[in-house]
Amino acid sequence: MKTIINKFFNVIIFIATFDVCSYGQTSNPLKLPLFFEKVFLHTDRDYYASGDDIWFKAYLVNGISNKCTESSKNLYVQLFSEGEKPELIASEVISIDSGIGHGDFHLKDSLLSGTYHLRAYTNWMLNFGENFFFDKKIYISGLPNASMVSADDNFKKDEIKFYPEGGSLVNGILSNVAFKAEDASGKGILASGVVLSSAGDTAGVFNSEYLGMGSFSITPQKGLSYYATGHFRNNIPFTVKLPEALDDGLALQIDAQDTSTVLVSITSSDPFFKENKNQTLVFKVLNHSKMVLGYKIQLVKKQIIMHLPGSDFPSGVSDLILYDSNNRPQCERLIFKPCAENQIVNVSSNRKIFAPRDSVRVSLKLPGNNSGNLSLSAIDYNTVPEGVSNIVSYLDLESELKGEIENPAGYFDTLNAY
Repeated sequence: MKTIINKFFNVIIFIATFDVCSYGQTSNPLKLPLFFEKVFLHTDRDYYASGDDIWFKAYLVNGISNKCTESSKNLYVQLFSEGEKPELIASEVISIDSGIGHGDFHLKDSLLSGTYHLRAYTNWMLNFGENFFFDKKIYISGLPNASMVSADDNFKKDEIKFYPEGGSLVNGILSNVAFKAEDASGKGILASGVVLSSAGDTAGVFNSEYLGMGSFSITPQKGLSYYATGHFRNNIPFTVKLPEALDDGLALQIDAQDTSTVLVSITSSDPFFKENKNQTLVFKVLNHSKMVLGYKIQLVKKQIIMHLPGSDFPSGVSDLILYDSNNRPQCERLIFKPCAENQIVNVSSNRKIFAPRDSVRVSLKLPGNNSGNLSLSAIDYNTVPEGVSNIVSYLDLESELKGEIENPAGYFDTLNAY
Protein backbone atom coordinates (compact mmCIF):
# COMPACT_ATOMS: atom_id res chain seq x y z
CA MET A 1 0.00 0.00 0.00
CA LYS A 2 1.36 3.43 -0.90
CA THR A 3 0.85 6.74 0.83
CA ILE A 4 -0.11 10.02 -0.76
CA ILE A 5 1.05 13.15 1.03
CA ASN A 6 0.25 16.61 -0.25
CA LYS A 7 1.88 19.94 0.64
CA PHE A 8 3.41 21.25 3.86
CA PHE A 9 1.63 21.00 7.18
CA ASN A 10 1.61 17.95 5.00
CA VAL A 11 -1.88 16.65 4.41
CA ILE A 12 -2.43 12.95 3.88
CA ILE A 13 -5.46 12.82 1.64
CA PHE A 14 -6.71 9.29 1.30
CA ILE A 15 -8.16 7.37 4.19
CA ALA A 16 -10.71 4.84 2.95
CA THR A 17 -8.19 2.02 2.55
CA PHE A 18 -5.48 3.34 4.85
CA ASP A 19 -4.54 2.03 8.29
CA VAL A 20 -2.89 3.90 11.13
CA CYS A 21 -0.57 1.71 13.21
CA SER A 22 -2.53 -0.36 15.70
CA TYR A 23 -1.28 0.14 19.23
CA GLY A 24 -2.37 -3.20 20.59
CA GLN A 25 -5.30 -2.04 22.71
CA THR A 26 -8.57 -0.31 21.90
CA SER A 27 -9.36 0.30 25.56
CA ASN A 28 -7.41 0.95 28.72
CA PRO A 29 -9.68 -0.10 31.62
CA LEU A 30 -7.02 0.43 34.29
CA LYS A 31 -6.42 4.01 33.10
CA LEU A 32 -2.70 3.32 32.91
CA PRO A 33 -0.68 5.49 30.53
CA LEU A 34 0.10 3.58 27.35
CA PHE A 35 3.80 3.37 26.56
CA PHE A 36 5.54 2.24 23.42
CA GLU A 37 9.02 2.48 21.96
CA LYS A 38 10.43 3.32 18.56
CA VAL A 39 13.90 2.55 17.29
CA PHE A 40 15.85 4.07 14.42
CA LEU A 41 19.05 2.62 12.95
CA HIS A 42 21.40 5.10 11.29
CA THR A 43 23.46 3.08 8.81
CA ASP A 44 26.62 4.38 7.21
CA ARG A 45 24.86 4.09 3.83
CA ASP A 46 22.01 2.30 2.04
CA TYR A 47 24.00 0.58 -0.73
CA TYR A 48 26.64 -2.09 -0.14
CA ALA A 49 28.65 -4.77 -1.92
CA SER A 50 29.15 -8.32 -0.69
CA GLY A 51 32.19 -8.36 1.60
CA ASP A 52 31.38 -4.91 3.02
CA ASP A 53 30.45 -4.12 6.62
CA ILE A 54 27.14 -2.53 7.58
CA TRP A 55 27.84 -0.13 10.44
CA PHE A 56 24.90 1.25 12.37
CA LYS A 57 23.99 3.31 15.41
CA ALA A 58 20.69 2.68 17.19
CA TYR A 59 18.44 5.28 18.79
CA LEU A 60 15.73 3.91 21.10
CA VAL A 61 13.10 6.53 21.94
CA ASN A 62 9.79 7.02 23.70
CA GLY A 63 7.18 6.54 20.97
CA ILE A 64 5.29 9.73 21.88
CA SER A 65 7.99 12.23 22.84
CA ASN A 66 10.77 10.90 20.53
CA LYS A 67 13.19 11.32 23.42
CA CYS A 68 15.78 8.65 24.20
CA THR A 69 14.53 6.12 26.72
CA GLU A 70 16.13 3.60 29.09
CA SER A 71 13.08 1.32 29.07
CA SER A 72 14.90 -1.51 27.26
CA LYS A 73 18.51 -2.64 27.54
CA ASN A 74 18.72 -5.07 24.61
CA LEU A 75 17.99 -4.50 20.94
CA TYR A 76 17.58 -7.37 18.48
CA VAL A 77 18.90 -6.55 15.01
CA GLN A 78 18.43 -8.86 12.01
CA LEU A 79 19.22 -8.84 8.31
CA PHE A 80 16.78 -10.66 6.01
CA SER A 81 16.62 -11.31 2.30
CA GLU A 82 13.52 -10.05 0.48
CA GLY A 83 10.92 -12.34 -1.07
CA GLU A 84 8.02 -14.65 -0.28
CA LYS A 85 10.27 -16.72 2.00
CA PRO A 86 12.75 -14.29 3.60
CA GLU A 87 16.01 -15.86 4.73
CA LEU A 88 17.74 -14.71 7.91
CA ILE A 89 21.22 -13.61 6.83
CA ALA A 90 22.60 -12.30 10.13
CA SER A 91 21.42 -11.41 13.63
CA GLU A 92 22.86 -9.62 16.64
CA VAL A 93 21.78 -8.50 20.10
CA ILE A 94 23.26 -5.13 20.98
CA SER A 95 23.34 -3.39 24.34
CA ILE A 96 21.34 -0.16 24.74
CA ASP A 97 22.69 2.46 27.15
CA SER A 98 20.51 5.54 27.75
CA GLY A 99 18.74 4.86 24.46
CA ILE A 100 21.93 4.50 22.38
CA GLY A 101 23.61 1.41 20.90
CA HIS A 102 26.10 0.42 18.19
CA GLY A 103 26.64 -2.61 15.99
CA ASP A 104 27.71 -3.95 12.63
CA PHE A 105 27.22 -6.85 10.22
CA HIS A 106 29.86 -8.29 7.90
CA LEU A 107 28.34 -9.21 4.52
CA LYS A 108 29.51 -12.54 3.19
CA ASP A 109 31.06 -12.71 -0.27
CA SER A 110 28.47 -15.35 -1.23
CA LEU A 111 25.46 -13.00 -0.94
CA LEU A 112 23.29 -12.59 -4.03
CA SER A 113 22.54 -9.17 -5.48
CA GLY A 114 19.21 -7.73 -4.42
CA THR A 115 17.19 -5.93 -1.77
CA TYR A 116 17.56 -6.91 1.88
CA HIS A 117 15.80 -5.74 5.04
CA LEU A 118 17.48 -4.51 8.22
CA ARG A 119 15.07 -5.07 11.11
CA ALA A 120 15.31 -4.05 14.77
CA TYR A 121 13.06 -4.48 17.82
CA THR A 122 13.01 -4.83 21.61
CA ASN A 123 11.19 -7.39 23.72
CA TRP A 124 8.68 -4.70 24.71
CA MET A 125 7.79 -4.10 21.06
CA LEU A 126 6.76 -7.76 20.76
CA ASN A 127 3.67 -6.88 22.84
CA PHE A 128 2.33 -5.00 19.80
CA GLY A 129 3.09 -7.50 17.06
CA GLU A 130 5.41 -6.01 14.44
CA ASN A 131 3.76 -2.58 14.35
CA PHE A 132 6.73 -0.82 15.91
CA PHE A 133 9.57 -2.87 14.42
CA PHE A 134 12.15 -0.84 12.55
CA ASP A 135 12.53 -2.01 8.94
CA LYS A 136 14.88 -0.51 6.40
CA LYS A 137 15.72 -1.61 2.87
CA ILE A 138 19.39 -2.32 2.19
CA TYR A 139 20.65 -2.81 -1.36
CA ILE A 140 23.54 -5.24 -1.85
CA SER A 141 25.54 -5.86 -5.00
CA GLY A 142 26.83 -9.42 -4.97
CA LEU A 143 26.67 -12.56 -7.05
CA PRO A 144 24.23 -12.62 -10.02
CA ASN A 145 20.67 -13.30 -8.88
CA ALA A 146 18.46 -14.99 -11.47
CA SER A 147 15.33 -14.41 -9.35
CA MET A 148 15.69 -10.63 -9.84
CA VAL A 149 14.40 -11.05 -13.40
CA SER A 150 10.96 -12.58 -13.66
CA ALA A 151 8.82 -13.42 -16.64
CA ASP A 152 5.99 -11.66 -14.79
CA ASP A 153 7.87 -8.35 -15.13
CA ASN A 154 6.77 -8.18 -18.76
CA PHE A 155 3.15 -8.02 -17.62
CA LYS A 156 3.54 -5.31 -14.98
CA LYS A 157 2.05 -1.99 -15.98
CA ASP A 158 1.86 1.60 -14.85
CA GLU A 159 -1.25 2.31 -12.81
CA ILE A 160 -3.22 5.18 -11.30
CA LYS A 161 -5.45 5.06 -8.21
CA PHE A 162 -8.03 7.54 -6.93
CA TYR A 163 -8.89 8.32 -3.30
CA PRO A 164 -11.89 10.55 -2.33
CA GLU A 165 -11.18 12.81 0.62
CA GLY A 166 -12.82 11.55 3.80
CA GLY A 167 -13.32 8.11 2.30
CA SER A 168 -16.30 8.49 -0.08
CA LEU A 169 -17.83 10.70 -2.74
CA VAL A 170 -21.37 11.92 -2.03
CA ASN A 171 -23.77 12.89 -4.82
CA GLY A 172 -24.45 16.61 -5.03
CA ILE A 173 -21.47 17.60 -2.84
CA LEU A 174 -18.22 19.11 -4.10
CA SER A 175 -15.42 16.79 -3.01
CA ASN A 176 -11.67 16.51 -3.44
CA VAL A 177 -10.15 13.40 -4.99
CA ALA A 178 -6.46 12.58 -4.61
CA PHE A 179 -4.61 10.30 -6.99
CA LYS A 180 -1.22 8.72 -7.47
CA ALA A 181 0.27 7.39 -10.68
CA GLU A 182 3.09 4.91 -10.28
CA ASP A 183 5.14 2.41 -12.24
CA ALA A 184 5.50 -1.31 -11.58
CA SER A 185 8.06 -0.66 -8.82
CA GLY A 186 5.78 1.81 -7.01
CA LYS A 187 7.65 4.97 -8.05
CA GLY A 188 5.60 8.04 -8.93
CA ILE A 189 5.27 8.91 -12.62
CA LEU A 190 3.67 11.65 -14.68
CA ALA A 191 0.01 11.30 -15.62
CA SER A 192 -2.70 13.61 -16.92
CA GLY A 193 -6.26 13.31 -18.15
CA VAL A 194 -9.91 14.21 -17.74
CA VAL A 195 -12.81 12.87 -15.67
CA LEU A 196 -15.90 12.01 -17.70
CA SER A 197 -19.41 11.11 -16.59
CA SER A 198 -21.43 8.22 -18.00
CA ALA A 199 -23.41 10.90 -19.87
CA GLY A 200 -20.24 12.00 -21.66
CA ASP A 201 -19.78 15.33 -19.83
CA THR A 202 -16.36 16.50 -18.61
CA ALA A 203 -16.44 16.63 -14.80
CA GLY A 204 -12.80 17.46 -14.09
CA VAL A 205 -9.22 17.74 -15.32
CA PHE A 206 -6.11 16.43 -13.56
CA ASN A 207 -2.31 16.56 -13.88
CA SER A 208 0.19 14.84 -11.60
CA GLU A 209 2.65 16.97 -9.67
CA TYR A 210 5.10 15.75 -7.04
CA LEU A 211 6.01 12.04 -7.35
CA GLY A 212 3.02 11.29 -9.56
CA MET A 213 0.52 12.70 -7.07
CA GLY A 214 -2.18 15.31 -7.45
CA SER A 215 -5.81 16.11 -6.74
CA PHE A 216 -8.91 17.57 -8.35
CA SER A 217 -12.47 18.49 -7.34
CA ILE A 218 -15.68 16.92 -8.56
CA THR A 219 -19.40 17.20 -7.78
CA PRO A 220 -20.91 13.80 -8.64
CA GLN A 221 -24.58 13.64 -9.65
CA LYS A 222 -27.10 10.95 -8.79
CA GLY A 223 -27.63 8.36 -11.50
CA LEU A 224 -24.24 8.94 -13.12
CA SER A 225 -20.94 7.09 -12.85
CA TYR A 226 -17.53 8.60 -13.50
CA TYR A 227 -14.25 7.44 -14.96
CA ALA A 228 -10.83 8.96 -15.61
CA THR A 229 -9.16 8.69 -18.97
CA GLY A 230 -5.73 9.98 -19.86
CA HIS A 231 -2.09 9.14 -20.51
CA PHE A 232 0.94 8.11 -18.49
CA ARG A 233 4.48 9.05 -19.45
CA ASN A 234 5.45 7.89 -22.94
CA ASN A 235 1.83 8.52 -23.97
CA ILE A 236 0.57 5.19 -22.60
CA PRO A 237 -3.26 5.48 -22.29
CA PHE A 238 -5.41 4.48 -19.32
CA THR A 239 -9.09 4.42 -18.35
CA VAL A 240 -10.05 3.89 -14.70
CA LYS A 241 -13.46 4.00 -13.05
CA LEU A 242 -13.79 6.29 -10.03
CA PRO A 243 -15.34 4.98 -6.78
CA GLU A 244 -19.15 5.05 -6.78
CA ALA A 245 -20.68 8.06 -5.02
CA LEU A 246 -23.11 7.68 -2.11
CA ASP A 247 -26.64 9.09 -2.33
CA ASP A 248 -26.87 9.62 1.43
CA GLY A 249 -24.02 10.68 3.69
CA LEU A 250 -21.50 13.24 4.90
CA ALA A 251 -18.48 14.72 3.14
CA LEU A 252 -15.41 16.00 4.96
CA GLN A 253 -12.87 18.50 3.64
CA ILE A 254 -9.74 19.60 5.51
CA ASP A 255 -7.52 22.53 4.56
CA ALA A 256 -4.34 22.75 6.63
CA GLN A 257 -2.11 24.65 4.20
CA ASP A 258 -2.09 27.65 6.55
CA THR A 259 -0.23 26.19 9.53
CA SER A 260 -1.94 28.62 11.93
CA THR A 261 -5.44 27.30 11.16
CA VAL A 262 -7.01 23.98 10.24
CA LEU A 263 -10.17 24.58 8.23
CA VAL A 264 -12.76 21.82 8.63
CA SER A 265 -15.76 21.68 6.29
CA ILE A 266 -18.60 19.19 6.96
CA THR A 267 -21.31 18.91 4.30
CA SER A 268 -24.37 16.65 4.45
CA SER A 269 -26.48 15.36 1.58
CA ASP A 270 -30.14 16.36 1.40
CA PRO A 271 -31.42 12.95 2.59
CA PHE A 272 -28.92 12.85 5.48
CA PHE A 273 -29.75 16.39 6.59
CA LYS A 274 -33.51 15.78 6.54
CA GLU A 275 -33.15 12.64 8.62
CA ASN A 276 -30.57 13.99 11.09
CA LYS A 277 -31.38 17.70 11.39
CA ASN A 278 -30.50 19.09 14.86
CA GLN A 279 -28.77 15.84 15.78
CA THR A 280 -25.29 15.97 17.33
CA LEU A 281 -22.22 14.98 15.33
CA VAL A 282 -18.88 14.28 17.03
CA PHE A 283 -15.53 15.29 15.54
CA LYS A 284 -12.44 13.72 17.13
CA VAL A 285 -8.73 14.21 16.65
CA LEU A 286 -6.58 11.24 17.66
CA ASN A 287 -2.81 11.23 17.99
CA HIS A 288 -1.00 7.98 18.87
CA SER A 289 -4.49 6.45 19.28
CA LYS A 290 -5.29 8.93 22.07
CA MET A 291 -8.03 11.54 21.66
CA VAL A 292 -6.42 14.98 21.91
CA LEU A 293 -9.31 17.13 20.62
CA GLY A 294 -13.07 16.58 20.57
CA TYR A 295 -15.98 18.68 19.34
CA LYS A 296 -19.77 18.22 19.49
CA ILE A 297 -21.47 19.72 16.45
CA GLN A 298 -25.20 20.31 16.15
CA LEU A 299 -26.40 19.69 12.61
CA VAL A 300 -28.40 22.89 12.08
CA LYS A 301 -27.45 23.46 8.43
CA LYS A 302 -26.18 21.44 5.50
CA GLN A 303 -22.64 22.83 5.63
CA ILE A 304 -20.74 23.52 8.82
CA ILE A 305 -17.30 25.16 8.78
CA MET A 306 -14.90 25.20 11.72
CA HIS A 307 -11.65 27.14 12.05
CA LEU A 308 -9.41 25.23 14.48
CA PRO A 309 -6.11 26.68 15.76
CA GLY A 310 -3.18 24.83 14.24
CA SER A 311 -1.35 25.13 17.56
CA ASP A 312 -3.95 22.80 19.14
CA PHE A 313 -2.77 19.93 16.94
CA PRO A 314 0.17 17.87 18.20
CA SER A 315 3.10 17.11 15.95
CA GLY A 316 3.15 13.93 13.91
CA VAL A 317 0.24 12.16 12.25
CA SER A 318 -3.27 12.89 13.59
CA ASP A 319 -6.40 10.93 12.71
CA LEU A 320 -9.50 13.09 12.19
CA ILE A 321 -12.78 11.15 12.45
CA LEU A 322 -16.36 12.37 12.06
CA TYR A 323 -19.10 10.37 13.83
CA ASP A 324 -22.86 10.59 13.42
CA SER A 325 -25.34 10.81 16.32
CA ASN A 326 -25.24 7.02 16.72
CA ASN A 327 -21.45 7.09 17.16
CA ARG A 328 -20.87 5.51 13.75
CA PRO A 329 -17.80 6.80 11.87
CA GLN A 330 -18.82 8.55 8.65
CA CYS A 331 -15.60 10.20 7.43
CA GLU A 332 -11.92 9.91 8.24
CA ARG A 333 -8.84 11.91 7.32
CA LEU A 334 -5.17 12.05 8.33
CA ILE A 335 -3.11 15.20 8.63
CA PHE A 336 0.56 15.57 9.41
CA LYS A 337 2.27 18.33 11.37
CA PRO A 338 6.09 18.40 11.42
CA CYS A 339 7.82 18.63 14.77
CA ALA A 340 8.73 22.24 15.56
CA GLU A 341 11.83 21.13 17.51
CA ASN A 342 13.78 19.83 14.52
CA GLN A 343 17.10 21.62 14.38
CA ILE A 344 19.73 22.14 11.73
CA VAL A 345 23.19 20.76 12.43
CA ASN A 346 25.96 22.98 11.08
CA VAL A 347 28.75 20.93 9.49
CA SER A 348 32.15 22.39 8.58
CA SER A 349 35.51 20.88 7.58
CA ASN A 350 39.09 22.04 8.00
CA ARG A 351 39.45 22.69 4.24
CA LYS A 352 37.41 22.72 1.04
CA ILE A 353 39.70 20.66 -1.23
CA PHE A 354 41.31 17.35 -0.25
CA ALA A 355 43.90 15.16 -1.92
CA PRO A 356 43.28 11.39 -2.09
CA ARG A 357 43.58 9.75 1.36
CA ASP A 358 43.95 13.12 3.11
CA SER A 359 42.78 13.18 6.70
CA VAL A 360 39.53 15.12 7.16
CA ARG A 361 38.54 17.05 10.26
CA VAL A 362 34.80 17.71 10.52
CA SER A 363 33.09 19.89 13.12
CA LEU A 364 29.42 19.55 14.08
CA LYS A 365 27.55 22.30 15.90
CA LEU A 366 23.97 22.63 17.07
CA PRO A 367 22.28 26.05 17.24
CA GLY A 368 22.75 27.98 20.48
CA ASN A 369 24.06 26.02 23.43
CA ASN A 370 22.17 22.84 22.59
CA SER A 371 23.84 19.45 22.80
CA GLY A 372 22.83 16.03 21.58
CA ASN A 373 23.89 12.52 20.68
CA LEU A 374 24.75 12.56 16.98
CA SER A 375 25.97 10.14 14.33
CA LEU A 376 27.61 10.91 10.99
CA SER A 377 28.60 8.94 7.92
CA ALA A 378 30.65 10.16 4.98
CA ILE A 379 29.92 8.73 1.53
CA ASP A 380 30.76 9.54 -2.09
CA TYR A 381 27.58 10.78 -3.81
CA ASN A 382 29.18 9.98 -7.16
CA THR A 383 29.03 6.26 -6.37
CA VAL A 384 26.40 5.88 -3.61
CA PRO A 385 22.91 7.40 -4.02
CA GLU A 386 21.60 9.62 -1.24
CA GLY A 387 19.20 7.96 1.20
CA VAL A 388 15.52 8.93 1.01
CA SER A 389 14.88 8.53 4.74
CA ASN A 390 16.43 9.90 7.92
CA ILE A 391 15.78 9.90 11.67
CA VAL A 392 13.42 12.88 11.50
CA SER A 393 11.28 11.54 8.66
CA TYR A 394 11.20 8.09 10.26
CA LEU A 395 10.20 9.10 13.79
CA ASP A 396 7.75 11.83 12.78
CA LEU A 397 6.16 10.26 9.70
CA GLU A 398 7.16 6.80 8.46
CA SER A 399 6.79 5.04 11.82
CA GLU A 400 3.26 6.41 12.18
CA LEU A 401 1.91 4.88 8.97
CA LYS A 402 1.61 1.50 7.34
CA GLY A 403 2.71 1.43 3.74
CA GLU A 404 5.63 2.77 1.76
CA ILE A 405 6.23 6.52 1.48
CA GLU A 406 8.24 7.56 -1.53
CA ASN A 407 11.08 9.95 -0.59
CA PRO A 408 9.84 10.66 2.97
CA ALA A 409 12.73 13.00 3.75
CA GLY A 410 11.50 15.30 0.97
CA TYR A 411 8.56 16.40 3.11
CA PHE A 412 10.96 17.91 5.65
CA ASP A 413 12.97 19.80 3.05
CA THR A 414 12.05 23.50 3.29
CA LEU A 415 13.24 23.96 -0.31
CA ASN A 416 10.69 21.41 -1.56
CA ALA A 417 7.87 23.46 -3.09
CA TYR A 418 5.43 20.57 -2.69
